[in-house]
Amino acid sequence: MIKEIFFNLKKILKIESRFITTRFFGKKYKIINTDHTTRLWYGKEWNKSNRGEFYFLSNLNILPESLIFNLGAHQGIVASILHNKFNKKGKIIAVEINKENAESIKKNFELNKIKNYAIENAAIHEFNSTTIYKKKSNSKISNHSFNKIKSLNIEYLVEKYGLPSLIYMDVEGSECLALRGARKYLEQIKFLFIEVHSSKDISNIGGSKKQLFEILRKSHRVYYALNENEPNYRPLNNNYLDILNQNKIYLVCKSKKLD
Repeated sequence: MIKEIFFNLKKILKIESRFITTRFFGKKYKIINTDHTTRLWYGKEWNKSNRGEFYFLSNLNILPESLIFNLGAHQGIVASILHNKFNKKGKIIAVEINKENAESIKKNFELNKIKNYAIENAAIHEFNSTTIYKKKSNSKISNHSFNKIKSLNIEYLVEKYGLPSLIYMDVEGSECLALRGARKYLEQIKFLFIEVHSSKDISNIGGSKKQLFEILRKSHRVYYALNENEPNYRPLNNNYLDILNQNKIYLVCKSKKLD
């Protein structure tokens, strides 16, 4: 009875808990309840049936002492999972454009005992400079904004932290910019995961899905899925025009140097 009264009172007053506790791939995580997106994205359990990329990545030879870059890290949940599943003895580098999210990453790392990490509050770009971005929970570079942020490229990150075994990228349409800023080291990076956003998002910022595929295919074997929950990635062959109009595409790329 007391619990029911408390629950109803909480509902009426719209009191939100400071933390969310969720299980991701069998492990419990405590998360700072930052905003609506936190609750929407991380308030449910993740497993093989709804986040297939982690299952596919687990079949790759990512050594536990590896370095991993999480570009577009949001609030650090994916970075925490990557660290716990793949590079427990290595270091995770989280890059996030939104300042409040970058602060949440630090808190979430501390809550979940992630110790070997670095956080960069910056936009991933082709150049090391400044850029403008649209400020929201999942912020992104935009040509129609007044919010300024420093921009970093992958070459800068490699020279500062070292060569990563895996880059996990979710940069809201900046995919081509990010890869252009990785030219010097791209073929040396063993694995990439890229959430490819809509053609409109990419073209608004600079590039196209076709350009993205062509950049990657020079140095990597590219595998794709059309749904976030799909664990079986298919090889991207020469006839990929039929998937260019898909709203989102999920890529896992393996360096040809590993052949």
